Amino acid sequence: EDKATQKLMMLPTDIAMKVDPVFNPIAREYADDQDVFFKDFAAAFSKLLHLGCASQPIAAPTLEAKERAGREFREYAMHGSTQRMQKPALIADVHEREADSGRTALHKAAFWGHNQTVTYLLDELKLDPNVTDFSGDTALHDASRFGHKLVIDKLLGAGADPSKKNGTGKSSADLAEEYGKAPIDGPRFTLAQLNAMSVEAFEAALGGIYEHSPWVPRSAATMRPFDSLRALADAMAAAVDGAEEAVKLALLRAHPDLAGKAALAGSVTAHSSDEQARAGLANCTVEELKQFTDLNSAYTEKFGWPFILAVRNATKRAILCAFERRLKNDACAERAECLTQIHKIAYMRLLASVTCAHTGFLTCHVLDTARGCPAAGMRVALRRLNGIVAQTLGTWITNDDGRLGGPALEGAAHRPGTYEWTFYVGEYFAAAGVPTNMGTPFLDEVPIRFGIGDPESHYHVPLLVSPAGCSTYRGS
Repeated sequence: EDKATQKLMMLPTDIAMKVDPVFNPIAREYADDQDVFFKDFAAAFSKLLHLGCASQPIAAPTLEAKERAGREFREYAMHGSTQRMQKPALIADVHEREADSGRTALHKAAFWGHNQTVTYLLDELKLDPNVTDFSGDTALHDASRFGHKLVIDKLLGAGADPSKKNGTGKSSADLAEEYGKAPIDGPRFTLAQLNAMSVEAFEAALGGIYEHSPWVPRSAATMRPFDSLRALADAMAAAVDGAEEAVKLALLRAHPDLAGKAALAGSVTAHSSDEQARAGLANCTVEELKQFTDLNSAYTEKFGWPFILAVRNATKRAILCAFERRLKNDACAERAECLTQIHKIAYMRLLASVTCAHTGFLTCHVLDTARGCPAAGMRVALRRLNGIVAQTLGTWITNDDGRLGGPALEGAAHRPGTYEWTFYVGEYFAAAGVPTNMGTPFLDEVPIRFGIGDPESHYHVPLLVSPAGCSTYRGS
């Protein structure tokens, strides 16, 4: 019902499922049983006609009406009113830019950090994430100025270019640094640029990769040129591993406590602040803060340096479990573990700062263990789990060898993140004539959620499956 006119209107199912969770199970029932859908649809349509809804298309909106709808559309975007945007979107040019500024609805939503609205604009209305206003700013520039992390992640997932420069020659990463916000997941440098820099510029560019330790990139600078991000990371790690023990100890002590006083006060480096925030450590409960405080104190008292863990993709529960486990280590084992974690932290920071060589790719292979053969003809889908809405990347049918015929991801598309394969094994075995229990397959759709951490490596996800069981592992 339109609250303004009190008339009923049809709403596309995909929108209704997003804006009204109560509608979700009804839509799924319709998807499973089309006879029920058409029966209900006929009854509903008859009711609409009886209530006076037009059975014929209405006249095309006037230019004035379209312009008014466009202004309303952008105004609602600025306020994050996603549901109210949907009515003017029916007649407005949703891609239209303001006459005086060149800003789109996406600019306005990103500026104010409205992630749900940004998601709607990108996923439903397909707005271009790289369109610029008259000052050369993209939506990513706007979000980066104010550190809207969820919006930044969504824009990057939709293909926003973090290296794109605005009218003043600044990229999104430049603005994040200028405004004191956490670095975005967009590289600021290429390997070619780093290889051509002076030692001083190289040190300045990578001085924060190892916490408060610019001596690390300075030591690695002599090993240039680097042809991959992994080679650069290995050179920096070698510099640390080859340092004197007193220098290594100083590196350990340069790290902040997790969820400690410095982190809560915002006085840690931008990298550390971003990593701890991603792990949820900026939003601890009173009980969790007490746990971290007690563990930090116990750990520092025993070892003489803070607890160090690559927390960027960890959960609070996983961090606390690691804390408790590692408190039982001796000093020698714990020092080695901390250095390993520091190298992991450094590599993840490099991924956010430097364009990788894009040599990695993703493949999969399905084997039918019930019949002892490749699972040819199985439908397989891949999604990237990015923020609130998952992004579908593609659907394939396996070939005679049970493979896709090529990489599912490669080049720039093969980037760090959480992904999910869905293997439609129920329909595959039904087509193969394999009997099921009372017509209901034990395994129907088999999801495998996995992570890509190194974009320069090959990730292979095989599935061994029968009607009654399956297994997987990271293959090669």
